[in-house]
Amino acid sequence: MRGSPVKLGIIIVLAVVGIITLATAFDSGVPTVSTDGAAMTPSPGAPTSTKSPRPPKPSPALVEGVHVGVYNGTSQTGQAAVVASKLTKQGYVVDEVLNTVDPTKTTIVYFVKPADEAAATALATSQFTGATVEQAPEGLTVQDAGGSEVAPIKSARLLVFVGDDYLTQ
Repeated sequence: MRGSPVKLGIIIVLAVVGIITLATAFDSGVPTVSTDGAAMTPSPGAPTSTKSPRPPKPSPALVEGVHVGVYNGTSQTGQAAVVASKLTKQGYVVDEVLNTVDPTKTTIVYFVKPADEAAATALATSQFTGATVEQAPEGLTVQDAGGSEVAPIKSARLLVFVGDDYLTQ
């Protein structure tokens, strides 16, 4: 029995439809995210989302028991307390909360020792859009709202200077 051209045409059409169906079945339309949390380009034809991706949650090892000092450099009194409360709920140990007289435009997360850079980066990327991460300068002091210069508390491994950019997040 020989195949007719109609049967062959039907088989080809079914094969093409099957391939297209399989290809679209595995394309969920969700952008792929790499292991480092950076968004990758969605496949062509996939719907794009207008929502911003949520920052990745830091590893518990980079949060639990990490001592933090929080310093408000915004134009609004009390923002250090707001941030401190949020960080405490997530497992950080907040040792010091101060309003400073020195304005800060951009939030900065300082790490005291080089070994704490990963924890500082995890805190900055999970909590503050656009925050910078730097090693704390030697002899860093803070001028509190009363005008006194104080050194950040010694037990803090990370020092968060909340900037005005935080108010728009």
